[in-house]
Amino acid sequence: MEHPRIKTEFFVPVRVVLASIVLSLAVPPPGKAAEVPYTERVISAVGASSAYATDVDGDGDIDVLSASGSKFAWFESDGGSPPGFTERVLSNTAVGARSVYATDVDGDGDVDVVAAAEGTFFQTVEGEVTWYENDGGSPPSFTERVISSPNPSCERFYWSVHAADVDGDGDMDVLAGFVHCSGGSTNWYENDGGSPPSFTERSVPSSGGSSVFATDVDGDGDTDVVTGSRGGFLDEVTWDENNGGSPPSFTDRVLSDFGLVGSVSSVFAADVDGDGDIDVLAASQDYGIRWYENDGGSPPSFTERTVPSTGVWPSSVFATDMDGDGDTDVLAAFNFGAGSIAWYENRLLECGNGLVESGEECDDGDIEPGDGCSETCMVEPGSKCTGEPSVCITGIPAVSTWGLAVMGLTILCAGTIVQIRRTAQGKVLLSLIGVLCLSSVSWGMPLYVDASCGDDAKAGTSPNCADADGPKLTLQNAIGVAAATDEIIVAQGTYNELIDFSGKAITLRSTNPTDPAVVAATIIDGSGLGGSVVTCASNEGPDTLLSGFTITGGIAEGGAECITAAAAQRSPTAPSAETPRFSLKGSA
Repeated sequence: MEHPRIKTEFFVPVRVVLASIVLSLAVPPPGKAAEVPYTERVISAVGASSAYATDVDGDGDIDVLSASGSKFAWFESDGGSPPGFTERVLSNTAVGARSVYATDVDGDGDVDVVAAAEGTFFQTVEGEVTWYENDGGSPPSFTERVISSPNPSCERFYWSVHAADVDGDGDMDVLAGFVHCSGGSTNWYENDGGSPPSFTERSVPSSGGSSVFATDVDGDGDTDVVTGSRGGFLDEVTWDENNGGSPPSFTDRVLSDFGLVGSVSSVFAADVDGDGDIDVLAASQDYGIRWYENDGGSPPSFTERTVPSTGVWPSSVFATDMDGDGDTDVLAAFNFGAGSIAWYENRLLECGNGLVESGEECDDGDIEPGDGCSETCMVEPGSKCTGEPSVCITGIPAVSTWGLAVMGLTILCAGTIVQIRRTAQGKVLLSLIGVLCLSSVSWGMPLYVDASCGDDAKAGTSPNCADADGPKLTLQNAIGVAAATDEIIVAQGTYNELIDFSGKAITLRSTNPTDPAVVAATIIDGSGLGGSVVTCASNEGPDTLLSGFTITGGIAEGGAECITAAAAQRSPTAPSAETPRFSLKGSA
């Protein structure tokens, strides 16, 4: 198993000609994870339009609720690791079960369920918002109660429901997103605190009607509202800032505007990355599952990020700690075809996430042994690992009778310092007071290239331009001296040259292939050189890797002659979250 970086597979004679390519990858970069890795686990193979997770029966583990067809149901967790689930039905007579949520609506200490039925739009059967009162049994029984009122002059078709203390008076209010004769809207229903409570309908200025969620987004102590919209209206993700008051007023703020495409079917908010502020999640039937990272500002700004998923047309998204390991997992429902309900395990704080964390010696992005970094993220004997994700050198031979004790810029051989030196011709030498220990050994050493200060006469083993073995000036010179498994790390800049991998199983990458700014600033430009910018015509295989560049300026026969047809056909505007992303620049 290799560490998760861009792998552009090369198959000759297959040739796809592109004038320019920008490559990036949805994997966790060093430091704060921009792309959290997840493992999918299926709860139900029956299609659902909504899912939510909480401890419904009060037994200490997390159960799951769903809305599907004419049925509202909850899935009782058995508390296993990972847990199994038993389905229990709340109602099977809903007209278009659309959305489900759970909280203590009546303040009696147990978990009630809030639900929205869409109705039937083309038959003008209006939707309905209800809540199911928990009787506290084991397992609990539920009594259905209606919240919404009919609106015969402009029927409402409810798509989303949520509950929170919107007005800060200590009881749970209910929010609902819906569409009607004039577009999308969001209402909140003020709880009067009765037993059982009655509700007063109030509006939120957002145009979102497909999904609604409420929490303190900006950290100012009151309840804000997050909404999503879809279905031919303005498709966007917004949050409505609570300005206080009794009842409160709201200021509408846009997080992401998909225009007339995007179909935002669900929104949720939670601290996904564990940094102490509230992030926003959204499920888009056109763009998959996204989360928006809160920068903690006042008001906050947000950065859009992706959760990889194999499901099609996500209809609902939710976040909680599903497996009890202390981080935030993601739960999603999909309603395309047979549909499914799945959850995505957050692997931000564990071995195999590509980050070298406390107690780890390495982390190459997997938990497979035999590749230099073990299944417990320890460096395996005879290996050396560096970086995040860790790049490991394996099969380091013993040095005569001295034995190899430490691998690095210097090596300790039986108490004697043995120094590594790499020549400009690419040989790795170990010397002991003039005695050669090993010669011409290729261990996958890193080489460096820098367009601003490099020198092709230097060995290229140091990224520092002032060093005697500092970076090379050109990519092709570095490729020429590179040995199998070597990694060439390229500083930001423009490299006006044509390159040929010459059949070598090496990695050529920018300093950070997962950072769009670095990718955009690391350019291989073939302008004026009259050929393909990148050539791989010498039986290169899957171990030849190109990662994190903007490639432009190719003419005639090509910008790049080494990309598979499958890769080239990916959309530049809506890339898969599980594969490298491609953006086209210039023309062939």
